[in-house]
Amino acid sequence: MDLIEQRKKRRMAAATLLRMVIREEMQARLAINRWPVIENAADENDLSVKIAMQALWHFEADEDRHHEELFYLDAQLELLKQMSTFLEQDRDFPEYMLTLYPLDHRPEFYRPHSIQDRRLITQMSRYVTMCLAYWRNAFRQILASIRPN
Repeated sequence: MDLIEQRKKRRMAAATLLRMVIREEMQARLAINRWPVIENAADENDLSVKIAMQALWHFEADEDRHHEELFYLDAQLELLKQMSTFLEQDRDFPEYMLTLYPLDHRPEFYRPHSIQDRRLITQMSRYVTMCLAYWRNAFRQILASIRPN
C-alpha cells in the first residue's frame, strides 16, 4: 500500500471515529484510544489528522461543560462534523480550522499502542490509589464525627 492510500485509510478511520462520537455510538475517550497511529515520517505533517485528534481531546475534556452550556456543545459537535467531512473527502482542513489549534500549543499524541497502554495503566493505577486514599480519609472523618466521645 503506498503512502497516499495509507493516508486515505487513516483519514477514513479518523472520520469514522468522529462520526461515531457525534452520533453517540462511542465515547470520546474510546475514540481517542482507537485513533489511527501515524506510522511513518512522511505522514508526520498530516495536520488534519492531528488537529482532529486535538479537537477530540478538547471535546472529551469539556464533557462536564456540555451539560451546562448547550451552545458550546453544539459548536463543538458542528466542528467535529465538519472535520469528519473533510477527512472523509481526503481534503486538508481549511485555514480557519488550522487556527483553532496553533502549532506551538499542540502536543504530540501519537505513540505506539504498547507504550500508550502501559502509560494509561500506570496513570489509572495512580488515580485509583489517590481516589482510595481520599475516600479512606473521608470515611475516617465521617466515622470520627458520628462516634460518641
